[in-house]
Amino acid sequence: MDYQSPDGANLRESTLTRDQLVTVIKCGLPGRDMPAFDRLSYTDDRCLGRTQADLDRMGLTLPDPAATLQAREVERLVDFLLSKVVGRGPMDRAKCVDFWGEEVDVCTEY
Repeated sequence: MDYQSPDGANLRESTLTRDQLVTVIKCGLPGRDMPAFDRLSYTDDRCLGRTQADLDRMGLTLPDPAATLQAREVERLVDFLLSKVVGRGPMDRAKCVDFWGEEVDVCTEY
């Protein structure tokens, strides 16, 4: 089975800061395929200074997330991404094994 890249941004090449990553995960990217994982996003202006009414007025939608995350969960996710993925360059066999913690089938591709 061939591995297919996801449609989202390549975080391995990203230069986003920790705060920017937290914001993207909590608030999503209106009008794109990135959902907001903060259950209160856009109920007030905490996300990008906009409310749901603002998004509606601009014709921007957000997909529903499979689940929402608490602030501490977002922080831990971002810390993990920064330590293992963000800005780490192209995937190779060693990075694959390090990411998964052991040799797994997907790493045979590298």
